[in-house]
Amino acid sequence: MCDRHGSSAKFLMNIARTVSLYGFVHIITIQLHYTGNQISNTVGYLNYLREFRIFIYIHLQLIHNLYKSCRIICAIIHISCMIHILCIVVLTEMQSIMRLVILGASGRTGNHLVRQAIAMGHDVTAFVRRPNKLPLSHERLRVIIGDARDRYGIERAFQHADAVIDTIMPAADEPESTHADIIATVIHGMKKHGVARLVGFCDTHIHIPNKASVLTQRLSTLLLPPSANRLARASQQYVDCIMHSQLDWSIVRTHTMTDDSFTGQYSIDTSNRTLNAKVSRANVADFMLRIAVNGSHLKELPIISNS
Repeated sequence: MCDRHGSSAKFLMNIARTVSLYGFVHIITIQLHYTGNQISNTVGYLNYLREFRIFIYIHLQLIHNLYKSCRIICAIIHISCMIHILCIVVLTEMQSIMRLVILGASGRTGNHLVRQAIAMGHDVTAFVRRPNKLPLSHERLRVIIGDARDRYGIERAFQHADAVIDTIMPAADEPESTHADIIATVIHGMKKHGVARLVGFCDTHIHIPNKASVLTQRLSTLLLPPSANRLARASQQYVDCIMHSQLDWSIVRTHTMTDDSFTGQYSIDTSNRTLNAKVSRANVADFMLRIAVNGSHLKELPIISNS
Protein backbone atom coordinates (compact mmCIF):
# COMPACT_ATOMS: atom_id res chain seq x y z
CA MET A 1 0.00 0.00 0.00
CA CYS A 2 2.81 2.35 0.92
CA ASP A 3 4.65 1.40 -2.27
CA ARG A 4 1.53 2.18 -4.28
CA HIS A 5 1.13 5.57 -2.60
CA GLY A 6 4.85 6.22 -3.01
CA SER A 7 4.81 5.42 -6.71
CA SER A 8 1.67 7.55 -7.19
CA ALA A 9 3.27 10.47 -5.37
CA LYS A 10 6.41 10.07 -7.49
CA PHE A 11 4.30 9.92 -10.65
CA LEU A 12 2.40 13.09 -9.70
CA MET A 13 5.67 14.77 -8.77
CA ASN A 14 7.08 13.99 -12.23
CA ILE A 15 3.98 15.43 -13.89
CA ALA A 16 4.21 18.56 -11.72
CA ARG A 17 7.88 18.98 -12.60
CA THR A 18 7.13 18.62 -16.30
CA VAL A 19 4.27 21.11 -16.20
CA SER A 20 6.43 23.56 -14.24
CA LEU A 21 9.21 23.10 -16.75
CA TYR A 22 6.72 23.79 -19.53
CA GLY A 23 5.77 27.10 -17.91
CA PHE A 24 9.43 28.06 -17.57
CA VAL A 25 10.20 27.05 -21.16
CA HIS A 26 7.14 28.95 -22.41
CA ILE A 27 8.32 32.18 -20.75
CA ILE A 28 11.90 31.75 -21.99
CA THR A 29 10.69 31.04 -25.53
CA ILE A 30 8.55 34.17 -25.68
CA GLN A 31 11.48 36.20 -24.33
CA LEU A 32 13.83 34.67 -26.90
CA HIS A 33 11.51 35.57 -29.74
CA TYR A 34 10.89 39.05 -28.43
CA THR A 35 14.66 39.52 -28.32
CA GLY A 36 15.07 37.97 -31.76
CA ASN A 37 12.57 40.34 -33.30
CA GLN A 38 14.45 43.32 -31.87
CA ILE A 39 17.82 42.22 -33.31
CA SER A 40 19.25 45.16 -35.21
CA ASN A 41 21.23 43.41 -37.92
CA THR A 42 21.60 40.27 -39.98
CA VAL A 43 24.62 38.90 -38.09
CA GLY A 44 22.83 39.27 -34.75
CA TYR A 45 19.73 37.58 -36.12
CA LEU A 46 21.72 34.57 -37.38
CA ASN A 47 23.44 34.24 -34.00
CA TYR A 48 20.02 34.33 -32.35
CA LEU A 49 18.75 31.52 -34.61
CA ARG A 50 21.82 29.41 -33.78
CA GLU A 51 21.19 29.85 -30.05
CA PHE A 52 17.54 28.94 -30.51
CA ARG A 53 18.51 25.69 -32.30
CA ILE A 54 20.65 24.79 -29.29
CA PHE A 55 17.67 25.58 -27.05
CA ILE A 56 15.44 23.16 -29.03
CA TYR A 57 18.16 20.46 -29.03
CA ILE A 58 18.45 20.55 -25.23
CA HIS A 59 14.73 19.98 -24.80
CA LEU A 60 14.67 17.17 -27.33
CA GLN A 61 17.39 15.50 -25.25
CA LEU A 62 15.25 15.98 -22.15
CA ILE A 63 12.29 14.28 -23.87
CA HIS A 64 14.55 11.40 -24.85
CA ASN A 65 15.80 10.97 -21.26
CA LEU A 66 12.27 11.06 -19.87
CA TYR A 67 11.21 8.37 -22.31
CA LYS A 68 14.26 6.19 -21.50
CA SER A 69 13.50 6.34 -17.81
CA CYS A 70 10.00 4.96 -18.47
CA ARG A 71 8.27 8.22 -17.60
CA ILE A 72 6.22 7.92 -20.77
CA ILE A 73 3.36 10.15 -19.56
CA CYS A 74 5.81 12.91 -18.67
CA ALA A 75 7.54 12.55 -22.01
CA ILE A 76 4.20 12.83 -23.83
CA ILE A 77 3.29 15.94 -21.81
CA HIS A 78 6.66 17.48 -22.60
CA ILE A 79 6.28 16.67 -26.31
CA SER A 80 2.85 18.34 -26.39
CA CYS A 81 4.31 21.37 -24.62
CA MET A 82 7.14 21.59 -27.17
CA ILE A 83 4.67 21.34 -30.06
CA HIS A 84 2.72 24.23 -28.54
CA ILE A 85 5.92 26.25 -28.13
CA LEU A 86 7.00 25.56 -31.71
CA CYS A 87 3.60 26.75 -32.91
CA ILE A 88 4.21 30.02 -31.06
CA VAL A 89 7.64 30.21 -32.67
CA VAL A 90 6.29 29.68 -36.19
CA LEU A 91 3.48 32.21 -35.73
CA THR A 92 5.93 34.78 -34.32
CA GLU A 93 8.30 34.31 -37.24
CA MET A 94 5.44 34.56 -39.73
CA GLN A 95 4.31 37.82 -38.14
CA SER A 96 7.84 39.28 -38.28
CA ILE A 97 8.27 38.50 -42.00
CA MET A 98 7.41 41.51 -44.13
CA ARG A 99 6.78 42.13 -47.82
CA LEU A 100 9.23 44.88 -48.68
CA VAL A 101 9.49 46.99 -51.83
CA ILE A 102 13.00 48.32 -52.48
CA LEU A 103 13.27 51.15 -54.99
CA GLY A 104 16.63 51.62 -56.65
CA ALA A 105 17.50 48.01 -55.79
CA SER A 106 20.16 47.80 -58.51
CA GLY A 107 22.18 50.60 -56.92
CA ARG A 108 25.06 50.02 -54.53
CA THR A 109 22.98 50.66 -51.40
CA GLY A 110 19.94 48.91 -52.86
CA ASN A 111 21.99 45.77 -53.53
CA HIS A 112 22.93 45.56 -49.86
CA LEU A 113 19.31 46.08 -48.85
CA VAL A 114 18.01 43.28 -51.08
CA ARG A 115 20.58 40.77 -49.83
CA GLN A 116 20.13 41.66 -46.16
CA ALA A 117 16.32 41.59 -46.38
CA ILE A 118 16.37 38.13 -47.97
CA ALA A 119 18.84 36.91 -45.33
CA MET A 120 16.39 38.10 -42.66
CA GLY A 121 13.60 36.05 -44.26
CA HIS A 122 11.59 38.90 -45.78
CA ASP A 123 9.82 38.79 -49.14
CA VAL A 124 11.39 41.38 -51.42
CA THR A 125 10.14 43.17 -54.51
CA ALA A 126 13.06 44.93 -56.21
CA PHE A 127 12.13 47.77 -58.54
CA VAL A 128 15.01 48.39 -60.96
CA ARG A 129 15.81 50.12 -64.21
CA ARG A 130 18.87 47.98 -64.96
CA PRO A 131 18.33 44.38 -63.80
CA ASN A 132 21.84 43.37 -64.91
CA LYS A 133 23.14 45.34 -61.92
CA LEU A 134 21.23 43.09 -59.52
CA PRO A 135 22.81 39.66 -60.20
CA LEU A 136 20.70 37.80 -57.68
CA SER A 137 18.02 35.14 -57.88
CA HIS A 138 16.00 33.86 -54.93
CA GLU A 139 12.58 32.35 -54.27
CA ARG A 140 11.68 35.32 -52.03
CA LEU A 141 12.84 37.90 -54.58
CA ARG A 142 10.62 39.41 -57.26
CA VAL A 143 12.24 41.80 -59.72
CA ILE A 144 10.15 44.43 -61.52
CA ILE A 145 11.84 46.35 -64.32
CA GLY A 146 10.64 49.87 -64.91
CA ASP A 147 11.07 53.60 -64.46
CA ALA A 148 9.99 55.07 -61.10
CA ARG A 149 8.47 58.04 -62.95
CA ASP A 150 5.96 55.71 -64.59
CA ARG A 151 2.95 55.70 -62.26
CA TYR A 152 1.37 52.57 -63.70
CA GLY A 153 4.66 50.70 -63.79
CA ILE A 154 5.64 51.41 -60.20
CA GLU A 155 2.18 50.66 -58.80
CA ARG A 156 2.66 46.99 -59.72
CA ALA A 157 5.34 46.80 -57.04
CA PHE A 158 3.07 48.08 -54.26
CA GLN A 159 0.42 45.36 -54.43
CA HIS A 160 0.28 43.50 -51.07
CA ALA A 161 3.37 45.40 -49.78
CA ASP A 162 3.95 46.16 -46.09
CA ALA A 163 6.65 48.83 -46.47
CA VAL A 164 8.63 50.71 -49.10
CA ILE A 165 12.34 51.53 -48.85
CA ASP A 166 13.54 54.15 -51.32
CA THR A 167 17.25 54.34 -52.18
CA ILE A 168 16.95 56.43 -55.35
CA MET A 169 19.19 59.50 -55.28
CA PRO A 170 18.89 62.63 -57.46
CA ALA A 171 20.98 62.55 -60.64
CA ALA A 172 23.16 65.43 -61.75
CA ASP A 173 21.93 65.21 -65.35
CA GLU A 174 18.22 65.44 -64.49
CA PRO A 175 16.04 68.49 -63.76
CA GLU A 176 15.91 69.52 -60.09
CA SER A 177 12.27 68.56 -59.79
CA THR A 178 12.71 64.98 -61.08
CA HIS A 179 13.57 63.49 -57.69
CA ALA A 180 10.51 65.09 -56.07
CA ASP A 181 8.34 63.99 -59.00
CA ILE A 182 9.47 60.39 -58.49
CA ILE A 183 8.67 60.36 -54.78
CA ALA A 184 5.31 62.02 -55.45
CA THR A 185 4.51 59.14 -57.81
CA VAL A 186 5.64 56.67 -55.14
CA ILE A 187 3.49 58.30 -52.47
CA HIS A 188 0.45 58.27 -54.75
CA GLY A 189 0.93 54.55 -55.46
CA MET A 190 1.44 53.72 -51.79
CA LYS A 191 -1.75 55.50 -50.77
CA LYS A 192 -3.69 53.83 -53.56
CA HIS A 193 -2.62 50.37 -52.34
CA GLY A 194 -2.85 51.12 -48.62
CA VAL A 195 0.90 50.97 -47.88
CA ALA A 196 1.71 53.30 -44.98
CA ARG A 197 5.40 52.74 -44.12
CA LEU A 198 8.03 54.61 -46.15
CA VAL A 199 11.76 54.84 -45.42
CA GLY A 200 13.51 57.47 -47.53
CA PHE A 201 17.11 58.37 -48.13
CA CYS A 202 19.01 61.65 -48.67
CA ASP A 203 22.16 63.56 -47.77
CA THR A 204 22.59 65.97 -44.86
CA HIS A 205 22.48 69.20 -46.88
CA ILE A 206 18.81 69.92 -46.31
CA HIS A 207 16.91 72.45 -44.24
CA ILE A 208 14.80 70.96 -41.43
CA PRO A 209 12.25 73.25 -39.76
CA ASN A 210 12.34 73.66 -35.96
CA LYS A 211 15.95 72.53 -35.55
CA ALA A 212 18.50 74.52 -33.57
CA SER A 213 21.19 74.10 -36.24
CA VAL A 214 19.25 75.62 -39.16
CA LEU A 215 21.94 78.33 -39.55
CA THR A 216 24.63 75.64 -39.74
CA GLN A 217 22.64 73.76 -42.36
CA ARG A 218 22.18 76.86 -44.52
CA LEU A 219 25.86 77.84 -44.25
CA SER A 220 26.97 74.32 -45.21
CA THR A 221 24.69 74.49 -48.27
CA LEU A 222 26.11 77.86 -49.34
CA LEU A 223 29.65 76.43 -49.21
CA LEU A 224 28.78 73.66 -51.67
CA PRO A 225 29.92 73.84 -55.30
CA PRO A 226 27.13 74.70 -57.81
CA SER A 227 26.53 71.09 -58.94
CA ALA A 228 26.27 69.82 -55.34
CA ASN A 229 24.07 72.77 -54.41
CA ARG A 230 21.71 71.81 -57.19
CA LEU A 231 21.52 68.23 -55.89
CA ALA A 232 20.91 69.59 -52.38
CA ARG A 233 17.93 71.60 -53.66
CA ALA A 234 16.59 68.46 -55.36
CA SER A 235 16.94 66.55 -52.07
CA GLN A 236 15.15 69.38 -50.26
CA GLN A 237 12.14 69.07 -52.56
CA TYR A 238 12.19 65.29 -52.03
CA VAL A 239 12.20 65.66 -48.23
CA ASP A 240 9.47 68.30 -48.25
CA CYS A 241 7.27 66.01 -50.34
CA ILE A 242 7.69 63.09 -47.93
CA MET A 243 7.17 65.23 -44.82
CA HIS A 244 3.80 66.42 -46.16
CA SER A 245 2.71 62.97 -47.36
CA GLN A 246 0.81 61.91 -44.20
CA LEU A 247 2.52 58.51 -44.46
CA ASP A 248 4.43 56.79 -41.64
CA TRP A 249 7.76 58.03 -42.92
CA SER A 250 11.38 58.10 -41.84
CA ILE A 251 14.22 59.66 -43.83
CA VAL A 252 17.74 58.34 -43.25
CA ARG A 253 20.43 60.95 -43.89
CA THR A 254 24.06 60.36 -44.75
CA HIS A 255 27.00 62.59 -45.61
CA THR A 256 29.77 60.51 -47.18
CA MET A 257 29.05 56.87 -48.02
CA THR A 258 31.79 54.31 -48.59
CA ASP A 259 31.91 50.78 -49.94
CA ASP A 260 33.48 49.40 -46.77
CA SER A 261 32.26 46.04 -45.49
CA PHE A 262 29.34 45.61 -43.12
CA THR A 263 30.12 45.93 -39.40
CA GLY A 264 26.71 46.50 -37.80
CA GLN A 265 28.37 49.15 -35.62
CA TYR A 266 27.18 52.66 -36.33
CA SER A 267 25.92 55.77 -34.58
CA ILE A 268 22.53 57.39 -35.03
CA ASP A 269 22.09 61.12 -34.44
CA THR A 270 18.68 62.80 -34.31
CA SER A 271 20.00 66.09 -32.90
CA ASN A 272 21.23 67.25 -36.34
CA ARG A 273 24.84 67.71 -35.25
CA THR A 274 26.62 64.98 -37.21
CA LEU A 275 26.93 66.54 -40.64
CA ASN A 276 30.29 65.38 -41.99
CA ALA A 277 30.74 61.73 -41.01
CA LYS A 278 31.43 58.69 -43.17
CA VAL A 279 29.35 55.53 -43.18
CA SER A 280 29.42 52.31 -45.20
CA ARG A 281 26.57 51.56 -47.58
CA ALA A 282 26.14 48.14 -45.96
CA ASN A 283 25.56 49.75 -42.57
CA VAL A 284 23.12 52.26 -44.09
CA ALA A 285 21.19 49.37 -45.65
CA ASP A 286 21.06 47.56 -42.32
CA PHE A 287 19.68 50.60 -40.49
CA MET A 288 17.08 51.36 -43.18
CA LEU A 289 15.91 47.75 -43.13
CA ARG A 290 15.70 47.66 -39.33
CA ILE A 291 13.59 50.80 -38.99
CA ALA A 292 11.35 49.75 -41.89
CA VAL A 293 10.55 46.54 -40.03
CA ASN A 294 10.29 47.76 -36.44
CA GLY A 295 8.71 51.16 -37.15
CA SER A 296 11.18 53.20 -35.12
CA HIS A 297 12.28 56.80 -35.89
CA LEU A 298 8.77 57.61 -37.11
CA LYS A 299 8.55 61.13 -38.59
CA GLU A 300 12.27 61.63 -37.92
CA LEU A 301 15.36 62.28 -40.07
CA PRO A 302 18.17 60.40 -38.30
CA ILE A 303 21.76 60.82 -39.46
CA ILE A 304 23.82 57.63 -39.61
CA SER A 305 27.61 57.48 -39.32
CA ASN A 306 30.20 54.83 -38.54
CA SER A 307 30.93 54.40 -34.83
